[in-house]
Amino acid sequence: MIGVLAAPTLLLGIGGGIATAGTIYQGGDYSYTTSGHKRPVICDMEADARTAYVLWEAGNYNISGRVNDMDGSSGSCWMTTYDIATNVMFHKTCEDINNWPDACSKWHNHY
Repeated sequence: MIGVLAAPTLLLGIGGGIATAGTIYQGGDYSYTTSGHKRPVICDMEADARTAYVLWEAGNYNISGRVNDMDGSSGSCWMTTYDIATNVMFHKTCEDINNWPDACSKWHNHY
């Protein structure tokens, strides 16, 4: 089952290394893209009370955002309700950690 997020939160910047695989894991949580690289998807698979999220960059870094898994590890994955205007070029899987830096995978490059 895939839940849908109405609008991602806009973010700026890109950092860290870049991985080259289709599904990106951070622990048991993972993200990927669908609809021809136009919709980022996040799946929280850990019952750890930490929100999993995907950060994404599209086009020539002109568009970026964040999609949260809104129901934790209940088995649903979440994505944007619309196709991103240009293909998602980079994404990474993260989880919120209170009072510490968030745990994130490396950036994944789709091209």
